[in-house]
Order: sequence, then structure tokens, then C-alpha cells
Amino acid sequence: MSRRYDLVVVGGGPAGLAVAIEARAAGMTVCVLERRRPPVDKPCGEGLLPRAVAALLRCGVPADTLPGRRLAGIRFVDAGAGTATFAPFPGRCGRGVRRTVLHAALAARAGEAGAEIRWGVAARGLEEDGVRAATGELVRGAWVVGADGLHSRVRRWAGIGCNRRGRRFGVRRHFVREPWTDSVEVHWADTGEAYVTPVGEELVGVAILAGAGAGPPRLAAFPGLARRLEGARPADRWAGAGPFGVRVFRPHRGRCVLVGDAAGDTDPITGEGIGLALEQARELVRALCRGEPHRYARRRRRLLAGPSRAAAALVALHRHPSLRRRALRLLDRHPGLFARLLAWHLGRPAGGRPVPALLVS
Repeated sequence: MSRRYDLVVVGGGPAGLAVAIEARAAGMTVCVLERRRPPVDKPCGEGLLPRAVAALLRCGVPADTLPGRRLAGIRFVDAGAGTATFAPFPGRCGRGVRRTVLHAALAARAGEAGAEIRWGVAARGLEEDGVRAATGELVRGAWVVGADGLHSRVRRWAGIGCNRRGRRFGVRRHFVREPWTDSVEVHWADTGEAYVTPVGEELVGVAILAGAGAGPPRLAAFPGLARRLEGARPADRWAGAGPFGVRVFRPHRGRCVLVGDAAGDTDPITGEGIGLALEQARELVRALCRGEPHRYARRRRRLLAGPSRAAAALVALHRHPSLRRRALRLLDRHPGLFARLLAWHLGRPAGGRPVPALLVS
């Protein structure tokens, strides 16, 4: 008979690879099925916030030394409000890293940890004893983990219910030029937000988020940013993702458990996707070691509570331009307030007192 694994993970992106790394650290056997071949890219902001840097270090991935650029904090820029307000990250810095570089580092770490990763092998469906691969092989496992993203097929195969609350989409492109900032810059416009992340000595990533009713996200909506990029050579084409805002009613059913975006997402406006995926992976493995997926569901709800509130607050600023301008002018007049809000969101309040994640990233 074929080998039976403790975990069969469908999806070899950051969430799936983090599950594999955590599972091997717990002494579990694991097989990852990924239809693409590494390094796997995805349109995203590419800014690793301190939560993600810390989680990667726990996984054995030295995020603060990966090829990329150090990020000192967050800068909100709104030409309509006439503001450009900065707040530093408390404690550890962030890191701007190309998604392909991050994926390659996680894949290497998972391989070193002893995970079996089958690149180029797609999953075809769930069966009673595991996952049927496109090759025809039944990959047998005690648990099946769906880590296959927003449009998860595992979620559908397992009959796990979900709905879509949002209609926001995103695009991303890289430009060849020396970065002008050491922070994640969030440029606001009435139609959406543009995120600027330095990811190399001569490379800047630009991601734009917008609602479906606003039409395709366009760089021209941000004239100040467009001027910064005049003459810069595009390094690739615009690539899109979305729609965001998937709500999953319960991230497990039977022996199938979901993680990362497959288990539902918060709006990427907070920039916390990678950090949350890695922390979910850790909680998932802890729960499955005890055979108690409901414990993972509870822990996941707690992990998402703060970022979900932050996303709701920031999306409200996007939807109400006059409110946004007043709020950003307030933060511009009181930069210490912005710094404290950012510290609260990252769980690092002044004075070391534990404060729940709140409001803005």
C-alpha cells in the first residue's frame, strides 16, 4: 500500500509551506501538492510587516536578511488632504521582499525540514482516505489541509460554506528605479489606494486596490505617485488578484481543514496577509497534533479579530473621502497618535502594556 501521511497539504504557497514546516517541527509526516513550480508568484503588496518577519524567523526563514529592503514604517499620502504622515514600526522593522524570493526561501526551508513537496502535481479531488492527484495516485493522509487560496477547490470539494462580502480587486507591477522611500507608502485617492514597497536596490513594487464599481485600478488616479515613476521602466506587466472578502463559516469539516486565504481573508488593505497565514499555520498544526480542529477555529477567530477591525476602519476611509481627509489631517497634526495606533495594531503599545490590535496598519 502507498504511504499514509499525517498531513496532505493542497497548495504550496506561503501558507501551505508554513504548515509543512510547522508539521515537521512537531514530528508529523507531510506531503504538499502544488500544481505550479517554484518560485511561485502572486500579485500582492510584498511588504512584510513586523508580525510576518517574526513569524518567518520562528519558521527558520531569516526574513530580515532576505534580498530586499528594510522598511521603517508606514506613510499615508493623500494629495486631496494635503498630507503625508509617517509612523515608525515599533520594535522590529519590516522588510520589502519580492514574492518569488519569499516563496523560494520558504520552499527551501520546508525541504530542509523533511517535508515531501510534489511540484507540478495538481489535486483532482478529495476521497475518503486522502487526495486524488492529477497523476491518478491517491495521496493518503490522516488530515487534508486546503491551502489553495481565495478560490479554493478544496473548500468546494469538502462542502465548506462561504460567501463573498467584498468586491475589491487589486493589481501589481514593478518599476526599475531607485526607491525614494524606506517605508510602505499608502497613497489614497477617491477610487482606491496605491501601495508602494521598495523591494530592491533598483526596484519598486506598486500595488493598487479598488472597488469593482470604480473601474480598473489605474496609476493615473494617483498623480503624485505617477510623477515619481515618470521615466521608470516597468519590470513586468500588471497582474491582478481578487475579488477579496471571502467569509468562511467554519474552516474545517471532517478531516479537511483550511488555512490562509482558503479559510477566508481580510481585505489586504492592512498588509497583514503573510503574517496571519504563518500564525494560522502554527495554530493549525498545534490543534491537529491533538486531533482537535475546533481549537484551531477558535484561535483563528482571535488572530483575525484585530486585523478585521483594522480592515473595516480603513475600507470605511476609502468609501468616505471626506471622512478620510479629516482623519488624515488629524493624524498629520498629531503624528504621535498615528504612531500609537500603529503600535496598537501590531501589539506593541507604548509602555509594554498588552493592547488588542486596533484600527489601522
